[in-house]
Amino acid sequence: MKKFSLLFSMLLIALLGNAATVTDVLTAEAMGLSASYEDRTHGFGERQYISNAYKSDKGAIQLRSKNNSGIICTQSNGNIRTVTISVESGTNQVDVYGSNTAYNAVSNLYDTAKKGTLLGSLKASGTITVEGDYPYVAIRSNKNTIYLNSIELVWETSSAPVNKCAKPTFTQSGMLFTDLSFWANSGESKEFNIACTTEGVTIHYLVYDPNNAPDFATANFLVYDEASPIQLACPGNYGIAAYATLEGYDNSDIATATVTAKEYQISLGARRCR
Repeated sequence: MKKFSLLFSMLLIALLGNAATVTDVLTAEAMGLSASYEDRTHGFGERQYISNAYKSDKGAIQLRSKNNSGIICTQSNGNIRTVTISVESGTNQVDVYGSNTAYNAVSNLYDTAKKGTLLGSLKASGTITVEGDYPYVAIRSNKNTIYLNSIELVWETSSAPVNKCAKPTFTQSGMLFTDLSFWANSGESKEFNIACTTEGVTIHYLVYDPNNAPDFATANFLVYDEASPIQLACPGNYGIAAYATLEGYDNSDIATATVTAKEYQISLGARRCR
């Protein structure tokens, strides 16, 4: 497999001429997967992925075809050219999709309007060569469960990669979100965190009324301190925006999310008379 990958990469470079290429190799270990299905964010240079996958007993990437399982690219600096999949076990089909707009949630793979264009499918180890330009890619099992040793993605860039901060992500109790609702008592607050996979960045954030969103280009963003998570009180509707900066890097794209805090209602009719 390694010999094949080397020969294929040499051929690809020859075909692309002077175009620069960069390769991401996704494995269960590289993506930090665990023995549970949950959204995880992974940075590979200038590219960023979110996965909802399981680390199998043999250390493979376990994908299934339900509960929003899959892998998506949320930040890119080129166009996908090949996707090489090494299957550890299973004969189910892996579908690879491409899109001209960034994916923002693994659930996009289960939405006909958002999953993008089917670039190809594999039932065993092999390579999908992509025709056309797609800066974002997504991968899922077509049916049931399949186990993958690795997913190798070769990207073509028109020039040397630009150092750019990864787009920040939002979490609540360790879970990623872009649209979240919670119930609480009036005046009760919950903590929300912001993170970035680019090390050493400064994160800037803004909490605003989603019904009257400001102009982010001129808005007064605050500096985020990870030791002091954002506190949002119930009841209320909130929008959160954040971007990352680092000397020598381009600023990240602006990430946004919404939070709806709903107040518990006490029904008088439910009270018992003494």
